[in-house]
Amino acid sequence: MKHINLLKFSTAALLFIFLFFSCEPISVSINSKGDIAFARNEGVFYFNTKSMKLTMLDWNYGNETIPIIVRWAPNESMLACTVKLGKNNQNNEVYLIDLSGKKNKIYSVDKVISQMEWSPDSKYISLAQVGQDTDMAVADLVLINVTDGMSKIIVSNTGDVHRWLDNSKIVFMKIAEKNKNNSDILKGELSVYDYKTQNTEKKLNTIVSKTGGLDLEANKKDIVFSAIDVNAEKQLDFAENMKSDMFAYIYNLSNNKFEKLSDNIINFIKYSPDGSKILIKNRSPNDYSGNMNLGYVNMKDKKIKNIITNVTDTVSSNSQNIQVYPAWLDNNNVVYIQSINSYGSNGQSLQLMSAGINDGKKKNYQPVIETEINKLIEQKGGY
Repeated sequence: MKHINLLKFSTAALLFIFLFFSCEPISVSINSKGDIAFARNEGVFYFNTKSMKLTMLDWNYGNETIPIIVRWAPNESMLACTVKLGKNNQNNEVYLIDLSGKKNKIYSVDKVISQMEWSPDSKYISLAQVGQDTDMAVADLVLINVTDGMSKIIVSNTGDVHRWLDNSKIVFMKIAEKNKNNSDILKGELSVYDYKTQNTEKKLNTIVSKTGGLDLEANKKDIVFSAIDVNAEKQLDFAENMKSDMFAYIYNLSNNKFEKLSDNIINFIKYSPDGSKILIKNRSPNDYSGNMNLGYVNMKDKKIKNIITNVTDTVSSNSQNIQVYPAWLDNNNVVYIQSINSYGSNGQSLQLMSAGINDGKKKNYQPVIETEINKLIEQKGGY
């Protein structure tokens, strides 16, 4: 399995990846100051969109190891980063990197790590790694104590995407059964795990696809997630010729009620920092082009407003797809990654961009990022 450089790749070097299951998505992590953290083969960096300054936290150019996923700690004093030990190596390590660039390894595993999240108090890291159940072929969730590096598998057979509700509870999708006729469709259970009591509480029966999302608004106790179908009372069955199209649902933990957010097909979900809007990748059910739009849902009226049409949803090579995640820069601006063709019809590059949700004004930060990284390479001895 090969890995791509974030924001810089050729089509021959792509991974096979799903949002819920398997490998790593292309993603960034943004703190309250607007610092966009990302990893690529040259190292771990963050870029501020106001100052247009690129800061290097860890230099990796010329090494076989590959930084993959980065996440700002909620207290913003450090980043967590997963590192693959080589292009064809499944072994991964997790490092903490403080703002001075000091690194501390806290976890090692001989499996692919596909998602990573911080607890709100910055004391724990949860991650999804390839599960031990090879028949189910889904993930296991691991909990790591940041202080001493102690770790354990807390839940088996889950989706990759999970979120912390508070300092002890994690919301995730438990996977109960796969469809023998279509392995991309699975029976799931929207669930909450409490590491203090080590209890898991099922909330809803679901049928999910291998492409979907999950997020929450902790203050309102709202969970928004993608599913093909949902039922609170009874187990759901696989229907003949069932489609894998996902829709967004909102479930409230206080009153145990849920509602369908839209009839649009939605495969990515992310609350804005103030919880008033939900960023989505979506398309109309009558749109058969397969193209996805980047938009948001205003939670006051539950209406969808598209910001970018035909946004890059996945990048592909040899019929393989890798998910691309957008993010909120702040409450009124979003960051997304757009694929463009370069050097002929097959060469592609990824551009880190932003857009205002009201005016749709776009900015491209990639030329500045590439210029600054090229300067660093030359300063450190050249190509």
